[in-house]
Amino acid sequence: MPLAGRPLNVAILAVPEVTASALFGMLDRFASAGRDRSLLLGVAGEQRMHPYVAAPEPAGFTAANGIWVRPDLGLTDALAPDIVCVPDFFVVPDQPLGNRLSNEVAWLRRFRRCAAGRSRAARRAPACARPGWASR
Repeated sequence: MPLAGRPLNVAILAVPEVTASALFGMLDRFASAGRDRSLLLGVAGEQRMHPYVAAPEPAGFTAANGIWVRPDLGLTDALAPDIVCVPDFFVVPDQPLGNRLSNEVAWLRRFRRCAAGRSRAARRAPACARPGWASR
């Protein structure tokens, strides 16, 4: 399917504790935006979002329930996101996380600082990209 002129970059954060249904369900949902309704009418629609899986381990990892996840990009390679999604992930209730997600939290904070106080159009501009975030 063709991508719209400037589709929104949607980063979906994947960690080893992520559940496959949440991760791949989000990927599928965002990929279908702008495309699937038109297909129901018999016309190929433009994909309005460019979802990708970003993870601290770009080579891949085994996620919750033994599912293999091969991210599209590492956190330092990720496209400048317009939207960041954190799917639910499995952790033992009442067990402290410690520093297990410190790289992911730092990445999310970079995005938050980038987006804070800017209009949607400004957040989509390449000037919002941080080191390690490529513009698409």
